[in-house]
Formats: sequence, C-alpha cells, structure tokens
Amino acid sequence: MDVASWIEAGGKSVDGGEIMASIEQRLDELEIRIRQPGFRRITGRANEVNQWVFDYAPKDELIVRRQIAAMKEKNERGAQEFTLAVFNIYDIIMNYLEGRNFIEKTASFEKRGGFERVKKAIRNTLRITDADNKIVAYIASHMPEHAVVFLTGIGACYPILEAQEIFNKVLYNMPPEFSHIPIVLFYPGIYTEQSLMMFGEVEEGAGYYRAFRVVQ
Repeated sequence: MDVASWIEAGGKSVDGGEIMASIEQRLDELEIRIRQPGFRRITGRANEVNQWVFDYAPKDELIVRRQIAAMKEKNERGAQEFTLAVFNIYDIIMNYLEGRNFIEKTASFEKRGGFERVKKAIRNTLRITDADNKIVAYIASHMPEHAVVFLTGIGACYPILEAQEIFNKVLYNMPPEFSHIPIVLFYPGIYTEQSLMMFGEVEEGAGYYRAFRVVQ
C-alpha cells in the first residue's frame, strides 16, 4: 500500500481495495488475541520467536494509549492467567539519561556537533549494540513471570532511535530465555513485514523482519 492510499483511507489498513477494521476494532481483536492461551506459546511461522507488531496511524496515538491503559487495568485486577507488562521505550531512555544527569550534557553536545552529535552520544551511553544494551537490560530485569509484553513509545524515540534499530537492537536481542514470551511492538506507521514506514511518511528500511503483524 502506498502512502497516498493510506492517507486516503484515513490511516486504516487497506487490503485488495477494501478498508480494513477501524483502530478500535483492531485493538479489541488484539485484546482477544493476547488472552488466548495459544498466543502465549511459540506458534509463529517456522517455530520462530514469539514477536509481533501492531501498526497504526499516528493520528490514532491517543486511542492506542487509552486502550493499552484499559487493557493493563483489566489485567491488574487479576482475572487473567498472565501479566501484561507495558514498557515505554522512550520513558526507559529518558529515565536512564536523567538518572545519570545526561540531559544537561546534550546542550553542549549540540553546540559542538549539532543534532547528529546528540544522537551519537545518546546511543553510545545507552550502548545500543548487540552485546550490551541498556534498554534490553532494563526490560529483561523487569520482566514478570507469565508475561505478555507491549513495547510502546517508538514514535517518541524518533529520530534519536529509528524503528529499524529498535527491531534489530532491542526486539531481536532479548535474552534467549524470553524467546517464548509474546512481545508486541506498537508501531505508528506502516509495517508490511518487509518494510517500515514511520508515521506513514518516512521509509526506514526494507528487508526481512522476523516479527509478524498481530492484527490485520
């Protein structure tokens, strides 16, 4: 689907010329899906890791946030057999930087090298590498038992971290012992399993992505 068709459809998914379900319907379907026992097992194609993407139009951000909060509240009432763990990647980054008084330093970085210098400095201190990643370490250390994980805040991270980096350096680098845990990444844009388009406008890279769309 091209951007023009996506915008014309109001940011809704289009398949074969037919506009797919509304954001509310898709979120309701997601809630039903995560409650199914089979979803909490490795049931992906070729027995791959249990990782998924829920893509949506940026204009629906507040609806998505409200519905996630409602799902979390229901889960905390204790009627379900799993714990819904919501990790906002932007909040994780900001809390880490603030805890090290790093925010104040970014002004001097920007004066010396512009915004690119700020990006590089933040990525370096977060250790966005395959071996030692502060975002992954935080999520892993706060992972509850019997979890379903939502990763949010992707749009707010851009362009400090692009979604392609979050896929490759966060989602795909979770410790092997968490491979059975379903992780849903909420992506404000278009995700086709072969390409990423942040906000429906910025192409972030094509290739094979192991995460699959959880709701069409």
